[in-house]
Amino acid sequence: MLKQKKRIIILLILIIGLSVGCIYMIFSRSYPVAFVGWREISSDKLKTDSAIGMYYYKKAIETYIQDKVEIMDSTEAKTTVQQAALNRLVENIFVHQELLRRLKEKEIQEMVDKKISDVLNKPNITQEVKTLYGISLEDFKNRLLVPTAEGEILESRLLLEGKSFNDWIREARSKNSVIILLPGFVWDREQGVVAK
Repeated sequence: MLKQKKRIIILLILIIGLSVGCIYMIFSRSYPVAFVGWREISSDKLKTDSAIGMYYYKKAIETYIQDKVEIMDSTEAKTTVQQAALNRLVENIFVHQELLRRLKEKEIQEMVDKKISDVLNKPNITQEVKTLYGISLEDFKNRLLVPTAEGEILESRLLLEGKSFNDWIREARSKNSVIILLPGFVWDREQGVVAK
């Protein structure tokens, strides 16, 4: 009798926890769009990274091809940028997981900090980042600099082993479990995220 009551209480706690989680995801509009292994990529993260990409490309087109700015408003451009952003988020997870297999977290952090310190200490960097990407310096660091630095660290490690980063990423795509939940996109073990 006591065991049965414990089971019922545990079941109720699980149901309440799942309900609260679902309600949170609905109201915060943050839900998973992909899983890389057990790591989630949230809709918020993808929306933000896609918006950064759109902003950057619009600024580039405004600068170099003023009469073609409306190109970035097309559905095709938005889909392409979203696909690239999702691919990058997936590959960032691959890279970070591989670095964790090879190095300690503290070593990775020290190497990343060393790589990005020159960029962060440039004069006028805050204004340049705002102009080019439309984001804060902190977001620039976390969303662009850190993943890029980690990729460069892994690439240099692979070069020392006589391996190519492109070959490694192709192999990572083929052997990692990736589930895409975002409508309009699928996972291809050779190309990564592709639009349907």
